Amino acid sequence: MTIELAAVPAEISFLTDAAFYEVAEATAGWDGEYVQLGRGPCRGSIQQVRLQGVDLAVDWLDNRVRTRATPPPGGILLALSGDSRQPLSWRGRSVAPDTLVFQGADQEVDVEFSGGVYYWVADAKELEGLLGRRALISSIARGRLALAPQVAERLREFTAGALTSFGSRPEFCVNPKACAELRNQTLLGVAALLRGASQHEGRLPPVPARRAAARRVEAYMLKNLGSSISMQTLVDFADVRERALRNGFSDLFGRAPMEHFTMLRLNAAHARLRAADVGETSVSAVALDFGFGHLGRFASTYRTHFGELPSDTLRGTRPPCRRGPVVAGCPQQASVARNH
Repeated sequence: MTIELAAVPAEISFLTDAAFYEVAEATAGWDGEYVQLGRGPCRGSIQQVRLQGVDLAVDWLDNRVRTRATPPPGGILLALSGDSRQPLSWRGRSVAPDTLVFQGADQEVDVEFSGGVYYWVADAKELEGLLGRRALISSIARGRLALAPQVAERLREFTAGALTSFGSRPEFCVNPKACAELRNQTLLGVAALLRGASQHEGRLPPVPARRAAARRVEAYMLKNLGSSISMQTLVDFADVRERALRNGFSDLFGRAPMEHFTMLRLNAAHARLRAADVGETSVSAVALDFGFGHLGRFASTYRTHFGELPSDTLRGTRPPCRRGPVVAGCPQQASVARNH
């Protein structure tokens, strides 16, 4: 049994904006670079423990950074955000904080993050022996697994504890029993997570998880009301299958995700028009601000939902209040459009 420790912690400082720095010397077996994306100084640390067939590492950085690196070959790589509040961007796709991503170690890591990222690289042959070849291939093809928050936190705590123990207590590094125990725990843990990914293929997540995904997506929508968003973008952000996301929206809001996004944009446009003076803005400007490129279609949809034309709202010439399914034509009905 051999163990190889990288310099712990390895300090890296980005003193100019958007500069590239080679950090291959900081982590044994890895070859890559960091790109600072945020402005201002950036400092952080890298911790790593390498055992036979297992590699554990964590990056901590206090600015948003993009990492492109090649991990140690011959293994399966797993990664998880170090902070339960900070999502990752993995190979250009948004990943929720408690979602585990994995890939073959022969592929380049391409991740954007702020805060921390935990990495595990486990020997592919060892994992094949624990899982079987078919289950291992199925897991890797899936590429990610949404963990329960408590499971994700236990995984972070276990890895942080291992890195701290081996970094601060040199006697662990020459203790074959301690090395073997950490190696075996890591291999078995990684195999269990990959087995879960294989077994969850094709299943819908439970109702609370679907609804939680729908709420996350709604928050994302509210931050991007003026953007062009596709259903695939929402599925990638939620990190669930499309059917699960549709079911979550149906449970919570009684409509499909894209229909809900349209309603949120209509409500925002309605609020903007109600608050504006005629000389300050125009219907077309408000429509374009909230992603409605076809003004005629916008006016027609707006009238269907609010019982008046957008120009009437802007001028303040609203029809008399009346009961019925039409919402937001009257102040007391304005909140009905959300259907929470």
